[in-house]
Amino acid sequence: GGSVGGRSYSQKECREKAKEVCEKKLGLKADWKEAWYYLGYYCDGGSVGGRSYSKEECLEKAKELCEKALDVDADNSSTWYSLGRTYGGIVRGQYYSRKECWAKQAECEEKAKAPRTPSPTPATTPAPTPAPASTATPTLVPTRNSCHEQVGRGLAALC
Repeated sequence: GGSVGGRSYSQKECREKAKEVCEKKLGLKADWKEAWYYLGYYCDGGSVGGRSYSKEECLEKAKELCEKALDVDADNSSTWYSLGRTYGGIVRGQYYSRKECWAKQAECEEKAKAPRTPSPTPATTPAPTPAPASTATPTLVPTRNSCHEQVGRGLAALC
C-alpha cells in the first residue's frame, strides 16, 4: 500500500483506485498512453468503452501510442521514456530497445537544455515571442519509494 493526499491505502485499494481512474480517463480520451500503461502494468488490464483489455493489450496500446507520437515528434523526451517502459518499439522504421529508448530520452533532454543561438533578424522585424511553457504530463522517474507511491503520483498526474 501507500498514501496519497494524506490517506493510507492498502495494496488492493491502490490497484482498484488506479484501475478506476485509468478506465475513467481512457473512456474520455482513449489515446492517453500513460493511462494505458498504468492500466496494463499496475492493474493487469481493465475495461474501456465496454471492452475488456488484458495486461498485454494495454501495454501494446501504450506502445503503439508512443510509437505514433515519436513518428511525429522524435524529440519528445517523456515519450521516449514511456516507450522504454513498454520495453521498446519501432520509431520511423528503426527498432529501439528499452535501454536505447532511455538513452534517446536523455539525449532529448540534453538537446533541450543546450543554449540556442538566436538567428539574426533585420531591425524592422519584431523579436519572436517566447514559446509557452510546456504542459506535458509529468512522467514517473523510478525512486526508492514503493511502486504504490509511484502509482499515486502517476494518478495525481492523470487527474
